[in-house]
Amino acid sequence: MTPPKSDRAHIDLSFLSGPRSRWKEFKTLLKIAQQFFYGFRKLHFVGPCVTFFGSARYNEGHEYYEATRSIARRVGRVGFTVMTGGGPGLMEAANRGAKDVGATSVGCNIVLPMEQYANPYLDVSLTFDHFFVRKVLLLKYSICFVVMPGGAGTIGPRPEYPHTENDVSAVPPDLNARYGLNPPHSEVVGACREIQPGKTLDMGCCGG
Repeated sequence: MTPPKSDRAHIDLSFLSGPRSRWKEFKTLLKIAQQFFYGFRKLHFVGPCVTFFGSARYNEGHEYYEATRSIARRVGRVGFTVMTGGGPGLMEAANRGAKDVGATSVGCNIVLPMEQYANPYLDVSLTFDHFFVRKVLLLKYSICFVVMPGGAGTIGPRPEYPHTENDVSAVPPDLNARYGLNPPHSEVVGACREIQPGKTLDMGCCGG
């Protein structure tokens, strides 16, 4: 299937500006529906996913990058697909960790005016024009989440997590301290629930 057109020069900045003509609203609705359909088709067969959220600004060599890559390796070794926002930084680290162990690596990217290009460690790459489309798809196909340090884009989807089957599985202590997230964790732990309720896979902590 041909992906919907994603061009920084054609970002619809008027979408949230209030009522527009019925024709413009209808065209926007069709574009949004097209993006959802594209995402559903592309992600239907990727398998059970563990989604990683984290900053785009921590690069290779930083302790958070290495921790994210290590957790993703553990997730990939037990057969899960690793999904991220598809960009650089900790998203790249998670996708790279998946590739290290031969696991499927998926990225749901977003069109932004100044940044956010797909990292080179993706088996399946999608690009969306709207954050809410991207967020729904990141949540829809995930059975578990790993939250690493980051800003508003990392914290943004968190209110939706309790409404999914499994809770957030890994939250670094400094992220807890910075944003007051609960419950606190004493270490970066990659613990992921299997599809069967009540059984837990402990990936161990981030070292190694």
